[in-house]
Amino acid sequence: MFVFTTEGSTFVVDPLGEGDFKTISQAILIADDGDTILVKPGEYEGILLDRTLRIIGLTAKGAVIINGHDGNALRINAPGCVAENLSLIGAGKSEVLFVESSGNLIGHCDLKGSIGISVKGVNNTFEECHLDSEVGMELASSRCNIINSTFRGNKGISIKNGSLNEVNGCSFHTGTGIEIISSTENTLSSNSLTGQFFGITLSQSSGNWIENNNISGQYLSGIDLLVSDGNNLSKNYINNCKLGISLRESDNNSLSDNLCKNNERAGIYSNNSRSNMFLENELIGNGNGILLTNSVINLLNSNKVHSNNYGISLRGSIQNFLRNNSMNKNHFNLRIDSGEISSAPLALSSFDFYIQDIDRSNLADGKPICYLINKSDLNVTNDYGFVGLIGCSNVSIQNQNISNSTAGILIVNSIGCAIRASNISHSEEGIAIMRSSNWIVNGSLADGCKIGFMATDSKNGQFFNDTALGSEEVGFKLLDSLNLSLTSSDTYMSGKGISLVNCRLCSLINCTANQNKDDGIALINSHKCLIAENKMQQNSRGLALFGSNACQILNNSLKENKLDGIVLEQLSSAELRGNSALNNSQGVFVQSSQKAKIEGNNLNQNIRYGLRMSFSSLCEIKENNFIRNEISGVNLVDCKDNLLYHNIFVENGYQNALDNGINQWNAGPKLGGNYWSDHEVSGNPGNSIKEIRTQGIDKYPFQDPGGWK
Repeated sequence: MFVFTTEGSTFVVDPLGEGDFKTISQAILIADDGDTILVKPGEYEGILLDRTLRIIGLTAKGAVIINGHDGNALRINAPGCVAENLSLIGAGKSEVLFVESSGNLIGHCDLKGSIGISVKGVNNTFEECHLDSEVGMELASSRCNIINSTFRGNKGISIKNGSLNEVNGCSFHTGTGIEIISSTENTLSSNSLTGQFFGITLSQSSGNWIENNNISGQYLSGIDLLVSDGNNLSKNYINNCKLGISLRESDNNSLSDNLCKNNERAGIYSNNSRSNMFLENELIGNGNGILLTNSVINLLNSNKVHSNNYGISLRGSIQNFLRNNSMNKNHFNLRIDSGEISSAPLALSSFDFYIQDIDRSNLADGKPICYLINKSDLNVTNDYGFVGLIGCSNVSIQNQNISNSTAGILIVNSIGCAIRASNISHSEEGIAIMRSSNWIVNGSLADGCKIGFMATDSKNGQFFNDTALGSEEVGFKLLDSLNLSLTSSDTYMSGKGISLVNCRLCSLINCTANQNKDDGIALINSHKCLIAENKMQQNSRGLALFGSNACQILNNSLKENKLDGIVLEQLSSAELRGNSALNNSQGVFVQSSQKAKIEGNNLNQNIRYGLRMSFSSLCEIKENNFIRNEISGVNLVDCKDNLLYHNIFVENGYQNALDNGINQWNAGPKLGGNYWSDHEVSGNPGNSIKEIRTQGIDKYPFQDPGGWK
């Protein structure tokens, strides 16, 4: 098995007395450098090898047992020794095998104990050994070789302050496979690793080669680099881990020709790392194919990224270079965004995270990517797989057909740009516009996206004649924006139809929001907006305003919504005029609001109430029709100081009106009160008091509907 040129004597150890000695220690005491000790099966006490000897177990592997009852099973402090075909058992916390010297060969040995092997000497070789230990090997040395060995336990090999060591062809069934700390120029090749913590981990280590390894299981990371620079990772196969390869605060590493498959979060992950090269890797079926967070000036070249949830993700990262990458059949091919808040120290503005160097050699589903930075006066008309405009002006995008992207078309920090006649499907955001002004989106379709159309921190833009169909979250989302308009734009069968959050002076005119699971149109903390001539049908709620003051709601049609036609909650000074709410659960619901003006609306045939108000005050309700609502035309609960007059109440089911608060049901003897189908009176207005359950009074009801005109 091992060939030596040194000649010497040979001794046989047999515990039954049929050899030269009964114990190995007796043989060592007599032997000289270069001698060979052949050991017959049996169990022996731990030994110290303090001269250059060969100790070889005879017959079947594992039949020669050396038990370190008082510590090490075998301690070697002489150079050039050979130990072969032995079964070594350690005691307590002591190392099973402790190697202090150099040039030794350990082969075909089984080791079991707390720490399998501790190595201090250089140029030692360990071949075809089997280690079942809490820690298989602690290596604080250089130029050692670990070949074709098997490790079981919590940790396989720990290399600390070591260099030029090689681990080749080994099998690891350990929590952590190989740990390299403060070490350089080690080579790990053709190993097989499976476990649950880390496959191979490097910390503060550089110049190491990790190649042709097969890593699988539930590892947190197959290969993990922490504060480790200038390492080479090549031709590794990493499968079914949380992360395939991860770089954390690690720079100038090269990752080439690796295959990362079915890793939960990412095939390749880089965080707070720079100037790394990702070359010709293949990423299949991962959460992210390649995910960069907080990372700068990395090169991604000729990677094949397919069938992942996200293909390539650049999150909170700056000035990365993408060349010749191919993204195919990913759920979302390319993602670029500002990432988490932890990215903030990298940039003066969150929009700096969109500054990436991505040329048209990159492909998304076979189409080139168009990513323009600081360009002006261009027309984008070719068929692209992704379009991004960053810091551009007066650029027109037309006739695009894009699918499977985070944002099919992305416009950031740009002025005067236009998107026309483009179709985006199955993307996170069909069209996303950020911090841009004076833009228009016209005649475009978002089909089956999470968010159909999105505008954030933008102003003076307009959506015109656009359609969002089947958006998982929301058809149109406007956030933190000013003076935006949606005109003749429609949303169907989405989570929410149209959503405005923290916006001002926006308008929604002649839009349709039908069959959405949540609200047809919703405004949250959005003030002085105009919602006019829209149609909202078969949503959960038709129109909902929360904390949105001084909005005008004019001439809208709200039909067959499961809950409310219109909701006003925690706001002030709304104007509802000329709206029709028909066959909803409630026509209008007003909660904790004041100074709403509800005038000239048709709130009819709703399943519960035409108008229901609670904890609201100082509202004016006039010239509305409340006809054939199944419970009541108007129900006021714990309201006060509201004024109701010139309304028509006809054949509302349980009661035309209910009021348990202190509200005024007429505007005095001259202007009069309301018309009640269940109260006959003579005169317009008359003076026969109409009592409203439970305590309201209309002193001047009308004889005829509209008798005040």
